[in-house]
Formats: sequence, structure tokens, C-alpha cells
Amino acid sequence: MARSPETLGPDPKGVDQVDRVSYGDLVGKGRLNPLDLFDVRHYGAIGDGSHDDTAAIARAIAAAVKKGGGQVYLPPGTYKTTAAIVLASEVTLAGAGLKTIIQRSTGTGGIVEIPASNRAIIQDLRLDGVNGGSGRDGVLFTGAWGVGTAVWAGVRGLYINNCDNGIAGKGVESTNIFDCHIKDCTGGVVMEDAWINVTVNGVSVRNSTIGFQTLEAGQNCQGVRFIGCDALICASPFAVDEGLAIDFIGCVFDQSSDPGFVRAGSQVHFTTCWFSNTLAGSTDAMVFIEPSIGGVGDVTFSQCNFHGSPFYAVVIQQHPASSRVPTDISFDTCIFADNGSASDGGDILISSDGAMRVNIRGCNLRTTAAPRNIAMSGNPISVFVSECRIAKGISPIVVGSIVVRECNGYQTVTTGRATGTGAMQTIAHGLALTPSPANRGHIFLTRFHLAAQPYVHSVPDATNIYVQSPAGYDFEWMCEILGRQP
Repeated sequence: MARSPETLGPDPKGVDQVDRVSYGDLVGKGRLNPLDLFDVRHYGAIGDGSHDDTAAIARAIAAAVKKGGGQVYLPPGTYKTTAAIVLASEVTLAGAGLKTIIQRSTGTGGIVEIPASNRAIIQDLRLDGVNGGSGRDGVLFTGAWGVGTAVWAGVRGLYINNCDNGIAGKGVESTNIFDCHIKDCTGGVVMEDAWINVTVNGVSVRNSTIGFQTLEAGQNCQGVRFIGCDALICASPFAVDEGLAIDFIGCVFDQSSDPGFVRAGSQVHFTTCWFSNTLAGSTDAMVFIEPSIGGVGDVTFSQCNFHGSPFYAVVIQQHPASSRVPTDISFDTCIFADNGSASDGGDILISSDGAMRVNIRGCNLRTTAAPRNIAMSGNPISVFVSECRIAKGISPIVVGSIVVRECNGYQTVTTGRATGTGAMQTIAHGLALTPSPANRGHIFLTRFHLAAQPYVHSVPDATNIYVQSPAGYDFEWMCEILGRQP
């Protein structure tokens, strides 16, 4: 339990009288341990924005290391640095919030670097890379998988701006990143390699090229959780470019000019997330799932809201160069609204010539301005739509590729089984369809016991559809017929 300032006893050596109230307040709130505090000014730091304080801060960290760890405290001020401030095990680098600024305008690397270590923590500071960073990251983890990782590290309460990446690097394990604000950087949180069991909670990225990104250079990211984060006014809000068990929970992605990408990885889950309002001039989807870097599988969206895309909200697409197909994509109880335009787009586009296994269940697809809610291109086999409200329609439906069941506004009729003779089959549907090419998109056959599937031969009329078996072969079938209810 944090103690009140009145019970702390004498202030530690090196804390000037002018800062004792802020120090006591920090300790009283549980943000600083009252023992073993090392004030950087006691080691020669000035904090006036012009004097180079790099060596003085390093001396304070070295003193803490010599004592077996402690709190290195930076009182309010602007601390100019010309090289990375390198943390160490059991050392906390802490400031007084936005009043404490570490500023670095030269060189590359991190403003603060966390190497392979245990319990290195940075908190309550502002990190300024000046002029866009030019290769300078705010916090840079410099470990590596198989060599050494930063374990039980902590990054808390930082304001990071004008950097290459806000928080980035390699070799991070069992670490928490909390309550940070990243603005005007190239990347927000960029996990370059081997981030294992990491929680990113309450991190906001603004006006950056990319919000959150997972990558791989040898060991993929595993067990990463983004909770209550947001990426606003970023070119791309997120990019899963490798990873296993990557979770976005309660996140907001708003006002982006490019999509959020899933380009490699598996067990990628979005839960109660909000995707909304791409920037003016954007003609792209809000989420783009395409295995352009590696395989993509088991991507789920649960209780998410997709609103205001100028094209499709989500595009699921086979990679044209490698022919890799994303598989096992699921949408469960999601809401889609106001996506697309009068001439193009809609809620979901599925484009593939392979077995994708896309499952859309219990969703409210209520976009009405676009030509369709779900569109299909190529031959995306195994698409299942069930228990959904579909406001506008599904088109074109590829025969034998999709099953739609129990959806509001649609009617399903099953004929049972029969044996074809190689000739034209006439099937009575009883849906009172008005004969037109548009209705053909709502009629299809499933579960064929033949490699070469039959196809809908001609436009249905008011009572029948017509199926031609291929090359005169017999076939056995179960027919599921869809039509818009009158």
C-alpha cells in the first residue's frame, strides 16, 4: 500500500527543497518507491534544455545499479541528450509527468533504450525526438531472442512525440506498456521481433504513419494483447505482419487513409473494437486481410462495429503473386453500417479461388446505400452466413461456394437428394421469384458428391431453377435455394 507523504520521513539525499512536494506526491500515489531514489541533478544534470545532460543521467543510473537498483528521478525540466539513455535491471527512470522532458535531436537509436534486463521501468516522462526523429525512437528495446530479452519491463505514462517510432525494438518478454500517448511519429508501437506475452493497455497513437505493428526477424510475436488502445488520424491503424495469438480488445481505429492490415499470422482476434470513418479521399477498406507476407489463418472479429468505409469495410483476398489464401475468417455478432457508396462497395468483399472458410454469424449488415452487403469474386469456397440481418443483399453468389441459413429477409428451401441423369434438372423452388438475372445471384446448390459440380444453367423463372450436370455425369446433390422474400 502506498504511504502518504507525511509518513515518508526525511527526503532522500539529492532532492532539492523546491521539488520535495512533487516527490512526496509521487510517492504518496504509489508511483515512486521512497527508498533508493537518485535525483539526476545530484549527479550534474541541469535540465535547462541547452546543457548536455546525457552523462549526468548515465551517472545516476550507474549509481542505482551499484546499489542493486532504485529510482532515478528527473525533476521538472528539459533534459537535452546527445546519446541514448540506457536503462539497467531493477532501475526505474521516472519524471514528473509532462513537466519532465528528455529531448534528443542528434544520432539514431532510442532516446531511452532498454537492453536485455529484468524489471527495467520508465515512467512519467515526455520523450521528444525533435524534427520527426530521423531514426530516433522514443523507447527502444535492444534485446534479441536467443541472446537476451527485456523481462518484466514496464513503460508507463509516457508522452512521446516527433520520433521515428514511439516504442519499438526486439526481444521483449512478460512486459506491460500502459497509458502512453504517441503523436507525430512514423510508427506508434512497432514490435520488430520476439515480443512474447506483452500487454499494451491504454496506448493512444495520433497522426502517425502506422499505429500498431507486429513483425518478425527470426522469432515471431506471441501472446500480444492490445487493450483499450486507439489509433486516430494515422495512415494505417495497425498491421499484423507476423504473430501468433495477437489480440485487440476494446480498441478504436478511426480516421485512417489506409486500411488496417493482416498480412501474416494466426489466431488474430479483434473483440469489441470500433472501425470508423476513414479520412477524406480514401478509397480503400478499413480492414484488408491478404497473406502477402506469409500465411494468414484463424482471424476473428467478435462484437465489432464497422462504420463509414468509402469502399468495403473488410476485404478478404487471396494474394495474387503467391496464391496464398487466408483461411478461417470469422465474424460473430458484428455490426456493419454506412459502408460503400451508391456505385460500389458494401460491408464485406470475399475474393479468392480457394477454400477460405469464412463464417459470418449473427451479424447486422445494415448498409443500404451500397449495391450489396456481401460481395464475392472468384470462387471463394466454403462461405457460411447464418442468423444475420442482411439489409441489401449478397451478390454475385458463386454456385456451390456459399451457404446462407436463417437470415432475416431471406428464405431457405431444401429439396433433399436425387440422382441426376446427365441431363437438365428442373427444381421447383416455390419462392415466387420474379424472373430476372438479379435473382440468379440468390440461388445456389451445395454439398455435391462429384468433383465437377453442376451449375445453374439459366435464369430461374417464377417456379423453377434449372441445373445442368457437367459432361453428362450423374451426380447426387442437396439443394439449398435462397430468394429475397416479397
